[in-house]
Amino acid sequence: MTDTNDQPQLFETSPILEWLPDESLFSLVSRIHFLSGRQLAGLTSCYLFKGQQSGTHHDLPNCLSEFEHVTQGHLGTAQETAFNRTLLKYYRSFIPASQSESIAESMQGSSVAHLKFQLGLITSRFRANHPLKVCPSCMVDDHLQLGWAYWHLEHQYPGVWWCDTHHQILRESLIKSTGVGRFLWHLPSHKSLRDSPNIEFSKETINSIRSLSQTAKSLVKIGNKTPWDPKSFWLIYRKELANRGWLAGQRLRYPEMTSDFLIYSSRLRLLPELRALPTTIDEAKSQLGRLLRRPRTGTHPLRHIILIDWLFDGVDCFLNIQNKTYTHDEEKISQHSDTQNSRDTHKFQEKAEAIKLLQNQNMSMRSIAKKTGIDINTIMSWAIDAGRSINRRPKILKENKRKTLIKKLRQGMDKTTLTSQMGISIVTINRLLRTEPELHSQWKLAHFNKTLNNARNTWKSLIDKYSQIGTKLLRNMEPAVYAWLYRNDRDWLRKHSPHTNKTRETTENKTLWDKRDLTISTEVKRAALHLTQTNSHTKIRLWQLYQQVPELKAKLEVLHRLPLTKRAIEEILSYPTPDLTRRLF
Repeated sequence: MTDTNDQPQLFETSPILEWLPDESLFSLVSRIHFLSGRQLAGLTSCYLFKGQQSGTHHDLPNCLSEFEHVTQGHLGTAQETAFNRTLLKYYRSFIPASQSESIAESMQGSSVAHLKFQLGLITSRFRANHPLKVCPSCMVDDHLQLGWAYWHLEHQYPGVWWCDTHHQILRESLIKSTGVGRFLWHLPSHKSLRDSPNIEFSKETINSIRSLSQTAKSLVKIGNKTPWDPKSFWLIYRKELANRGWLAGQRLRYPEMTSDFLIYSSRLRLLPELRALPTTIDEAKSQLGRLLRRPRTGTHPLRHIILIDWLFDGVDCFLNIQNKTYTHDEEKISQHSDTQNSRDTHKFQEKAEAIKLLQNQNMSMRSIAKKTGIDINTIMSWAIDAGRSINRRPKILKENKRKTLIKKLRQGMDKTTLTSQMGISIVTINRLLRTEPELHSQWKLAHFNKTLNNARNTWKSLIDKYSQIGTKLLRNMEPAVYAWLYRNDRDWLRKHSPHTNKTRETTENKTLWDKRDLTISTEVKRAALHLTQTNSHTKIRLWQLYQQVPELKAKLEVLHRLPLTKRAIEEILSYPTPDLTRRLF
């Protein structure tokens, strides 16, 4: 097989695979990975995204410029991919166009570390992990008609849990969403789907799930043409509240309103993604109060989608009231269009200037990037559009590259990372390590120290974040890191164990925590019972528990407030699988 770092021309006239209807980028790359026959996901990531763990986010991936470059634009530009083939398509419907462009630019680069925080997902309580979802009947039909079962982008939208084609509830994948297999390329399969809850959904619940899904898809479809302004929604909400008699002057009439919303929420809370919806009158009043007052900060789009579906029974009634409420929308759209045209003109001028420098002054792309302040990947993309060829890296190890490679090896850099960064094969690196005097021993020492520092930092960050849960549970969160430190740095590991005897603050609402503790501990025990029935000979791991109970991972930081849950987890992880049923139930 040709070495992946020799960069074979897979995309000379057309891409190796075409987009399937409504397919996500994660799905397409997963298909490419399986078609290539590569065993390691990192090899596909290195080839398509220039990094062993790059591009693997299934919702908001990074390194899209590299993907555009490798595929030579046949599958669309980096921005088109971000807007149409990732979950940015969902969120851009509810944020300003300038923010969407900024996020798309971040996704073209190497880091997307703060995007979910910028979008308000981390504090939303609606699970920022975006579980992969699929319709089992779609899997069968897609496989028969297209040869692949793949991920439909619309099915991944937050709030969408219903397949309109087959009229059934979507199933959630166990892979990716809880951090398990987060760097894998993965296509839908029945064995990786979470078991359906042992609940018979009522007709009212099914209707609510269907309605919410249709509302979400409709709002996204409209918002992709002209983004919504969620800060103005409250005017439309109050108009409908007045129509229902739930608004007296400027004051909200909570008793009738909260009771109705609580009934609506109770049907949707059966879905794991929507468990942040209220369970009591007080919670319903608090959540509605934040959304129905004049907004000061942004909120998760899903809250607005839920509110619109509840108040208006869909999008049509909402649009009618919006058209009556706002008579100056055309003026706003015109102003937005003028701003967009000005931005497009500026971008066109920048592109023309860069191409002129390439053609007339014969400057290198890196020099143009420094002079204009434009990212070099954008310059390369413009050069390709202008018919300019790009010099590829040489396949032989020239002297300058050899010196650079020796320097990086002496710094302890990983071999796989070097193959991606420098465009050389692992064979070339091993040959250099064997032939350069003392280089191999220098690399081993530096690589060990680098691994040591990374392992220590990972362990320290776990202790800082989960200081209350004890060594036993921490070890199960990062077993490979713990095992490496135990073998290679045991004294340091002993000195840096968590101390669980710290004084803890009393909880003002102890009843709420006790109720939450009882619920989660029961779900953890049920998950353990299911795992023992699936495989009775393998010891259960912590990651398997929070794979089955997604909300558990977010609660690991506060296990000192959940004593029943903590005790259940410790027993599950401590005892052999056959004994668990007797001890837990």
